[in-house]
Amino acid sequence: MAKPTRNDVIRCYRQFLGREPESDAVVASHLKGVKDVWSLIEKFMNSHEYQARLRERFKKETPLNVPLTVKKPSAQPSAGRLRSQDVSAIEREVAFAIGQGNLRSIVQRFSWFHSIDLGQGVITEGRKSAEIVAQEAETLFRPVSLSGKSLLDIGAWNGAYSFEAKRRGAARVVAADSGNWHTGKMKGFEAFSVARAALQLDIEDFVLNIEHELPDNFGPFDIVLFSGVFYHLRNPLFGLANAARLARECLIVETHIETRDGLSMTFYPGRELAYDPSNWWGPTEAMMVALLRDNGFRQVDVSNALAQIDNRRIFHAWR
Repeated sequence: MAKPTRNDVIRCYRQFLGREPESDAVVASHLKGVKDVWSLIEKFMNSHEYQARLRERFKKETPLNVPLTVKKPSAQPSAGRLRSQDVSAIEREVAFAIGQGNLRSIVQRFSWFHSIDLGQGVITEGRKSAEIVAQEAETLFRPVSLSGKSLLDIGAWNGAYSFEAKRRGAARVVAADSGNWHTGKMKGFEAFSVARAALQLDIEDFVLNIEHELPDNFGPFDIVLFSGVFYHLRNPLFGLANAARLARECLIVETHIETRDGLSMTFYPGRELAYDPSNWWGPTEAMMVALLRDNGFRQVDVSNALAQIDNRRIFHAWR
């Protein structure tokens, strides 16, 4: 990742602090000892000023007489395949747009989380950059032999890691999600369908709420990817146990962690973690290892999701 510039610092001031920097000297001070843009962003997000702004916003947006624990996960649809006439229509529209050299016009209709290169010079403008997606994919998949294997991607969202698994030789890939595909403003499944059609990859889709009982005759899979899901679950131990049941050889878990020692998990009843009410839990690294071993995995390897981020880990749990 490129070294941050003066303009990157100014953008961080405006986005996270809501103001302009005091002087050029202050801007220069933020560039010292920062190796890339992601580290700069993390520095601003961890600053006392930004945290104070979050606390103030939280006070304004949360009525004092409403307990924080009232946040509840939204109802999710039943499990099953999602292919429908709507999906077929999307595929036809994408094929036509590609033929007309106008794929970008379809992509721009949707909000994207993953930045994905769809060809024709079109890269979806996701909140997670293409460079970060590539770095994470390498860390997720490098230790695993995907050739000829089946893989389930739980929490697939726009499908970047499902697509990457297929490119790396997986024989069967099933992209599964629930909330991100059925929150109206996200249109996550439609965006996934556009990307799948543009890339012309054979990826199955499946509605799966991992906190519910597993559907009959579903799985197992050689490899299960469980990325960015654990800490969003109201009942993470049940969800993790379900993911483990589906993994024949390896379960790959990527999650937020608390960077302290010991076996514990922090509960976030409100917006305490990154001002996001869908973030419920923060396990320690040792806690995740213990939970994975408790689910029958004999070996658990741990690595940083990204070298520049200290509070994310990837766990490769092996049978």
